[in-house]
Amino acid sequence: MEDDDMWTRVRPASGVSGEVAADGELVLRCAVTGRRWTSGSEAAAMWIALQQHRWRLDAAAADLSRVWTMDPLLVRVALGQWVEELQAHGVVEDDPGPPGPVRPPRADGRY
Repeated sequence: MEDDDMWTRVRPASGVSGEVAADGELVLRCAVTGRRWTSGSEAAAMWIALQQHRWRLDAAAADLSRVWTMDPLLVRVALGQWVEELQAHGVVEDDPGPPGPVRPPRADGRY
């Protein structure tokens, strides 16, 4: 993991998909429950940045702060708050990331 922040990485909940409408609005859908959420273009940019950065909040916020020419810390806080809202609605969930590297056995066959 890149840092110990509890919001380092998230992932869409099972069945959740997102798309950006022609008007720039973010549309999130859950195939499991049939629920639908819509948000503005800023949310669409955050969703896209999260996808581009493998759902890592710090990397997505750093990228957005450059594009929006805003303080990276402010963008990170806003992104974290938005993700908390999504999590409260069951749209995203914590993702601990990939498991650590698997050590191959030693020459004598032991680990």
